[in-house]
Amino acid sequence: MTQPSDDHPRHADIEEYHGSFAIGCHEGSLTADLPTERLDLVWLFEDPPYPSQLFVNTGGQIGPFSVTMELCERGADAPGSEWEDVVEVSVSCTGPLVSTAIVDAEPEAWIDCEGGEYRLRISARGRAEGRRRDLECDWVDEPVEHYLVQAWPALPAAPVVIRSGPRN
Repeated sequence: MTQPSDDHPRHADIEEYHGSFAIGCHEGSLTADLPTERLDLVWLFEDPPYPSQLFVNTGGQIGPFSVTMELCERGADAPGSEWEDVVEVSVSCTGPLVSTAIVDAEPEAWIDCEGGEYRLRISARGRAEGRRRDLECDWVDEPVEHYLVQAWPALPAAPVVIRSGPRN
């Protein structure tokens, strides 16, 4: 397994204006077997112009969104109580996993991993605050939404919603 690299940041505040950010494979492909209906937190877009990207739905339309990515050797610990939404999905990738803005698509935060089968846990907090901020046009420079993307080698398994938080 490739160890994390100091060359690639594991955290970024992603500026976005489309109510989502993307997780993809740097210079490669990512596939996932997700249900045809969208999970509240994630969905897969397999057609141009955004091929092979997993989208994470944010609460608000406008960032910045704080995203941290971690590689776990044997699976992630139970999610802390601070995480309001938690979903696990299986992906297959051909190289390092990256988080990006949708339009720019330049890698911002990385999981330096080799290609293969991985389980991703996407945890979120602050999505309701992001929605409120948009409705009140109360945009700030500091993120109110925080996301943790954890990956570990694992055989494919069905998507699981571990926790689903407030929707107001």
